[in-house]
Amino acid sequence: MAICELTGKRPVVKNLVSHSNIKTKKIAQPNVQKRRLFSQALGDWLLSA
Repeated sequence: MAICELTGKRPVVKNLVSHSNIKTKKIAQPNVQKRRLFSQALGDWLLSA
């Protein structure tokens, strides 16, 4: 399971509701992507997920 280090986003449990009102649980994964940030104080690139 992916958890964002910067924002703290994590997977969410939600219900898929059919036409007949049957509820099925589904896990929605957050859209977490890897980014590179440049730190002027360190003078180097930092990798954040």
